[in-house]
Amino acid sequence: MILPVEYKIQGTPKTAVFILVYQNALMARAAIQSFQETVKIPNVELILVHHIRPSEYEKAENVTKLITSLPYRNLIIKNDKFNYPRLMNEAISRFREDFNFFIHMNDDIVLWPRAIEQMIAVATSDEKIGIVGAKLMFPPKRGDLTSPASWIENIYVMQHFGVKINKEALTAHHVNAYKCGNSPDCQTLKDVDAVTFALALVRREIFDTIAMDERFASDYNDIAYCLEAYKMGRRVVVCPSAMAFHRQSATRKLYGLNSVQSDYILFVQQYGEFIRGR
Repeated sequence: MILPVEYKIQGTPKTAVFILVYQNALMARAAIQSFQETVKIPNVELILVHHIRPSEYEKAENVTKLITSLPYRNLIIKNDKFNYPRLMNEAISRFREDFNFFIHMNDDIVLWPRAIEQMIAVATSDEKIGIVGAKLMFPPKRGDLTSPASWIENIYVMQHFGVKINKEALTAHHVNAYKCGNSPDCQTLKDVDAVTFALALVRREIFDTIAMDERFASDYNDIAYCLEAYKMGRRVVVCPSAMAFHRQSATRKLYGLNSVQSDYILFVQQYGEFIRGR
């Protein structure tokens, strides 16, 4: 089996990992447990962001109890509409303090060992790196996602190894999706057009300069933010040794979200000229 290149953290950066959770307590617990079991380095803090729609207080009650019972700082946001950039802008602004890096993590992510460490290590390897994405795998159809001991022995199918934007159609697709997880061309650091924020690290200087665009409530908000990083002269990369299972769109299904055509139209209007000129 071909193993990915691994990286070492330079210096002593401080990192905040923000997990956005909704109303599925089992899924949230698996995401949190994966953080507890795989993050073994200092200066990394977990912050839980819980979004509740007023009409769904009862559905979210178990998640609220879970979050408030854990020894992590949390932010409970109550409003009717799901707007990912607005939720994360509020959370990061509230807890930004002296962190060097902010990591976005969905509650439908289950981390592999050292995934967070490797993302931080890559970010410290080059100051021009502004955003670091992860290698995301489709989860196994059977088995316990919270038991990582046998994961490395198996071969999984990739869901995400960066995002490529078609300059003509101005559409985005996941690079190497459905390839074998140990494909030789997915074992080294790659510069990409964008990464999904299901699991992604953002350098503090980027957020200090520009927040996520809240007009992209559902789609294209992560891709738009990566393009803003490019405008600032930063690199967007995907790290092969930062691996995780991703229950693709599991959170979106809970919200009842579908792709929004207006977000794509706005994306083309906002970035079409920039993309074609790169």
